[in-house]
Amino acid sequence: MEKSFVARNLRKSISYVNIRKNKDLHTETKRLIIAKKAANLVDDHTIFENSLNSLVLKGKQAFTVNDTSKNLVLNLLSRNIKTSYNILVKSREEITATLIAFLKESSPYHIHRFDIKSLALLKFEWVN
Repeated sequence: MEKSFVARNLRKSISYVNIRKNKDLHTETKRLIIAKKAANLVDDHTIFENSLNSLVLKGKQAFTVNDTSKNLVLNLLSRNIKTSYNILVKSREEITATLIAFLKESSPYHIHRFDIKSLALLKFEWVN
């Protein structure tokens, strides 16, 4: 079920990784304060105003969330989407096995191999 954007649920959306990466979340008191701030931003409909910082990593533009409380809202939003739509990330091995089985049963096909890092086409083949 979808969880509402109230302080209690926002507090529960804090993961161990969040705590480890962000010193603002090291104490329970600070976590509760940040969760209440996030809930207030949601109630005021100002949660996504000026939320992202742009930076360049390895020559490419990237974005970060500029506030811990806004990050909590995005964590809960992500969790709600995954729960509502049953989105599960499959392992590389499972994807490969499924693809091989599918290709064995089908007619002639094209294989495109992409470099995900730079979104470039590496190889094109025609297989009969």
